[in-house]
Amino acid sequence: MLCTRAQVWAHRQWVLRTFNLFDKELDFVDVLLEQDIRNNSAWNQRFFVFKNTTGFTREVIKSEIEYTFKALMKTPNNLSPWNYLRGLIKQEKFDMMEDVNKGTAGIYKKDSECAECLAFLIDLALEYPTAKKLKTASKMCENLRDNLSKIRAKYWDYQRDNVEKKLEEVEKKAS
Repeated sequence: MLCTRAQVWAHRQWVLRTFNLFDKELDFVDVLLEQDIRNNSAWNQRFFVFKNTTGFTREVIKSEIEYTFKALMKTPNNLSPWNYLRGLIKQEKFDMMEDVNKGTAGIYKKDSECAECLAFLIDLALEYPTAKKLKTASKMCENLRDNLSKIRAKYWDYQRDNVEKKLEEVEKKAS
């Protein structure tokens, strides 16, 4: 039977959990990410390690936001750290939107045509909606559809519809 990478990582995670062998796992993950910052499995493993050791404390979330944005400054169109950041935001103790906004603004300033950054900003607008953010997100969907990510045009139309629906809800609540 051919062993997929997912099977190998799942087995590794089982071993780590079963025998509580987490001591050097974060160091191992750091090495993997130094070798290849685009290694999605290593980003996944990083999340797994924190989830199963310290948990996502305020301090961990803060340091991981910084870590993630350092990686994104090197490779802004790398989907893996954007997804990792999405996972951090969903943690119960997350209260650092200002840090995320600041980091995202830095990436956007570096590369205003970064499709992954725009996609993340659209997701943020849907998750933490304000009329201003949603209006901007709608324009970002159009930019992605027409210019930056044409191959996913139907997806960006779908996302724009989601943004417009959310905007209607927000404006209705405000009136």
